[in-house]
Amino acid sequence: MSTATSVAGTSLLLVRLGGESFALPIGDVLEVLDTPIITSLPLLPAGVIGQCAIRERLLTVLDGAALLGVPRNAAGGTLLVLEAEGTRFGMLVDDVEDLVRVEPEQWRSVPQTGTATTGLAGVLDLGGRLAGVVEMAGIRAQVVAKLTAEMR
Repeated sequence: MSTATSVAGTSLLLVRLGGESFALPIGDVLEVLDTPIITSLPLLPAGVIGQCAIRERLLTVLDGAALLGVPRNAAGGTLLVLEAEGTRFGMLVDDVEDLVRVEPEQWRSVPQTGTATTGLAGVLDLGGRLAGVVEMAGIRAQVVAKLTAEMR
């Protein structure tokens, strides 16, 4: 089964990072929140912003732009609460744009540019604009590696 067929009919959450749009499977998003106060800690690995308390639970907050290799806007943002391999964490994005249902004709393969495209499963054609579909297995691996490094 092709990736286009496997995502057909699924819902994806569109988020903005820098000037780019990205789509995440809605099933991987536990919550969408206005960014709370995030406490920075010394010696954090690259891409880890800090920690915050959500419902009396401490949550590590990662920079979505760093994970996906795009520049991030400095001000504000939106916190996505996600879970990777049983570990709950936050990912800071600039904004949430929309919730879209994917049709097979909207799906495009990731262009082969000769550079690494880790982090993207494909590209959505949203009628005049494009959104990179986040490959959650790769993001999960990065998150687990960062959180493991943080605990050492």
